[in-house]
Amino acid sequence: RARGPWRLRRTGRSGRAPAQRPGYDGHDAGQPRQLCRRPAVEPVRRQHRADEAGRSAAAAGEHQPALAAFQQYRSFDTPISPYAQLLEASSLVALHRFDQAAQTYAEAAAQAMVRTEQALAFEQAATLARDHGRPAEAQQLYAEVLSRAEVPSYRAKILFEASIAAAQAGNFQQQQAFLNEIMTRSPETEHGLLALDQQLKDSMPVTPTLAARIYVLHKRWDDALSQYDAALAVSSGEEQLEVRRQRALVLRTSTVPDYATALAELAAIGAASPNSNVGLQAQLDWIQTLGQSGDSMGAISAYREYAAAYPNDQRAPEAVSYTHLRAHETDSY
Repeated sequence: RARGPWRLRRTGRSGRAPAQRPGYDGHDAGQPRQLCRRPAVEPVRRQHRADEAGRSAAAAGEHQPALAAFQQYRSFDTPISPYAQLLEASSLVALHRFDQAAQTYAEAAAQAMVRTEQALAFEQAATLARDHGRPAEAQQLYAEVLSRAEVPSYRAKILFEASIAAAQAGNFQQQQAFLNEIMTRSPETEHGLLALDQQLKDSMPVTPTLAARIYVLHKRWDDALSQYDAALAVSSGEEQLEVRRQRALVLRTSTVPDYATALAELAAIGAASPNSNVGLQAQLDWIQTLGQSGDSMGAISAYREYAAAYPNDQRAPEAVSYTHLRAHETDSY
């Protein structure tokens, strides 16, 4: 049967009904294609364009256009808007608008973000506040950081920064509390040493044995010896013997080891209290120091004597084990 023009207009050139054509999406052929897009696609693209424009402008040093782009980026109010606010804050810093930057960092941190990102944003806000004359506000912001700071080295860093803000605010008791926490909980960190040096510089009370241990951890041998000397002056009895033992260990470990003095001191401690915990440990330290000084055979013999003299001491098996190990290394079985 003949097909008229009306038939072609209805089905198109293929002669098929629209629903049968490949790729047909349910809209008439004459309808503009952009109306067929999902409504969320275009805002996401605009957001990405704003992000790219802001980053490009910031990289070129054009911080005012970058700020405008990041503000537009944030205005879309999506789950990643707080991160756009962080970029906005960095542009404000580059424009030397520090007060506004601190507020923007704090506002971003208060939103739903990854916990570590929150801590970093609060830290940025706190540092800006502290460095620009607002120590009381900085202390509040550092408290937010500390509530999220779990890694010991990072927490030590924040405690030290917070101690500076506390000192600026005249809160010296809080400053000392922050520094003490660093020294007792993270003495091995960089800020453990900084905290100790700050306390001594400000003539704050510091336990000499704690100071000595921190200096030992950071291989500041002369400073450690000085602190142990201070501890000896205020100690007695078994406590003083332990301080002497620790001091002798520094002598054998320092940059230029003094084995002779260390051996003599350890021997004197062992003889002064041979059956006490500190005396027994000093005897073992003496044997180990003898081996470190180069007398391996003498150390092996002394370990055997110790194990025979104190068979019930919990350190005796260690002495026997060390004896076998050193004997194997020196072929002295």
